[in-house]
Amino acid sequence: MDRRTSIGTFVGSLFAVSHIAVAQQTTKVWKVRYLRAANERWPSMPRIFAVLACLASCVGLSTAATPQEALGAYHWGSPYIVNGPSSLLDGAQQVQALGAQVISLAMTPNYATDYPGGNFATVHSLVDLARTPEFQQVFQMPFRTYVLMSLSFSTWNTWSTVHPHGPFTAALAAQETAEIHDLAKYLLQTYQGSGKTFIIKNWEGDWFIDENYDPTYVPTAAQIQGGIAWFNARHAGVVQARQEMPGVADVQVLHAVEFSLIQRVKKGVPSVLNSVIPFVQSDLISCGCYDMGTAASPGPAGTVALRQTVMDDVAYVQTYPGVGGRPLFIGEYGFSETQFADAGARTGIAAQAYLDAGVPFAINWEIEAGGGFGLVRPDGTRTASWQALHAMLIGAPDPNVQGLWWATPPGSESGWGTNFAHQGDVVFATWFTYDNSGKAWWLSMTAPRIGPQTFGGTLYATTGPAFSATPFDPAQVTRVAVGGAVLAFTDGNTGSFTYTVNFLSKSKPITRQAFGQLPGCSTATGALGAATNYQDLWWATPAASESGWGINFAHEGDTIFATWFTYDTDHTPLWLSVTASKTAAGVYSGTLYRTTGPAFSAVPFDPAAVTRTSVGSATLTFSNGNNALFAYTVNGVAQSKSITRQVFSPPGTVCH
Repeated sequence: MDRRTSIGTFVGSLFAVSHIAVAQQTTKVWKVRYLRAANERWPSMPRIFAVLACLASCVGLSTAATPQEALGAYHWGSPYIVNGPSSLLDGAQQVQALGAQVISLAMTPNYATDYPGGNFATVHSLVDLARTPEFQQVFQMPFRTYVLMSLSFSTWNTWSTVHPHGPFTAALAAQETAEIHDLAKYLLQTYQGSGKTFIIKNWEGDWFIDENYDPTYVPTAAQIQGGIAWFNARHAGVVQARQEMPGVADVQVLHAVEFSLIQRVKKGVPSVLNSVIPFVQSDLISCGCYDMGTAASPGPAGTVALRQTVMDDVAYVQTYPGVGGRPLFIGEYGFSETQFADAGARTGIAAQAYLDAGVPFAINWEIEAGGGFGLVRPDGTRTASWQALHAMLIGAPDPNVQGLWWATPPGSESGWGTNFAHQGDVVFATWFTYDNSGKAWWLSMTAPRIGPQTFGGTLYATTGPAFSATPFDPAQVTRVAVGGAVLAFTDGNTGSFTYTVNFLSKSKPITRQAFGQLPGCSTATGALGAATNYQDLWWATPAASESGWGINFAHEGDTIFATWFTYDTDHTPLWLSVTASKTAAGVYSGTLYRTTGPAFSAVPFDPAAVTRTSVGSATLTFSNGNNALFAYTVNGVAQSKSITRQVFSPPGTVCH
């Protein structure tokens, strides 16, 4: 992220260190001493919390933001220009093409380096910078929210870029307040009636205050106090400007305090979240946190866990003592395509998780950037992360993925597969594979939508009555969670299957298994009984009477490939399969096979090690598109069951 050199020599040197930090345990003695001293200096903490709660209720932000209201992109210090007349305008145009109404920009004394080629003339303050033709053009673009990473000219050479920072004196505070006041007042005056919101924030607070990139570093009491004074001086400027402009309508200028570390806070290390924010006034809290939600984990386990850990970390901050109800937004997050093979899926998962957690804004790093973070590459091509965000911003519908899938390229891992019943925003997946002994084993997952074309959930191993049990008692079915999985689709025919099972994690590219003419599937608009294609998940009639087993039909042309997930005589999971050819109108028959093969965790998976053994036969007789008779013989046991489609998200799905 080369743009951080724009903050000065200090920041430039820091970027040699990894941006994704993992906090380690450090002593808590200093923290206890510091907090004791803090309580002596600020005995009126309840009053401060009350003020913060009031501020949070007055900023007019909804916690149920839509993608259009919330999702945006950062544009700062791009190392290239795609097709615009200057860096600032080029990046802004790219953010607009993304479909975003939220943009984050930098306003600092390093403006010429931040945005090369711009028409800036002479600039001596933040107001001067806002008045330049470059920024005026961007402020007049149809963005609704501008998040402005602003560092004042007045304290740039006397405190911000001086290291160590030194005390933030009353004189420095007055200068900071005055310059932030002038910027805020100018924005209120100039853009009243525009419906725009401007958020003035800092650059990642922990790194700025710590003056290094060491996540285990314990900031000094002087650094903590300097940060508190600096933040409060900035907030005072915004408040003064608002007080002086009581008649201004349909425009907002807000102040946010941004921190950048969360994991070390959980270990008790003094940080901005726990040692600064409780003593600072602001309208919002911003997190520029690359250590939020295990984002540092490049493997499949990180993808599977990403949504839940993001949700947990957001909730941790939202309820942290001292936040006081102030809205939390995500000032910066991102996934480098050179570090994460599934950067697009992760971007969509994280963005959706932020929305579901109720944050008002979530800003991706970055529209144009080095290190694989750019949503738009130097040649103008767009990354998978861009595609994920764009789909969310324009409300693009997901393709229906109902059917049988297997590894890519087709046939490369013949012998295992996954069947998806896709209804509404939920995919029910049954994974047909093998346990460590090579025995046929199936796992299932109810996977709600967690991002654009992305679904995820918990994987369960199930035991129950033997396939031959009469009657089948669903009360004997037990489910045990063994891991989780994420299904991410590029389109209706290609995707990836990422899973963690019993602490083993892998990711496999998958595609539809085509053995005939592939049907198209969509939400049912009429009675399912009228359907002539039977591709779906089916179970015993009446519905739920034998919950715990089922059968998937992949129906292509005059052939149905059926995977029956049931239980062996020892009650362990068992699956059988049949390629059933059409023998008469509505009638399909074939040989039932039991299969053994390499364990689910085998690398590589050797299809030559898969063996199929005939154990009987099956006949499917459909009376209509929603009812059938499943007759089978397995190891000499002959039975039949009436079956119907399993509709778990009405009105269900139909293929044709």
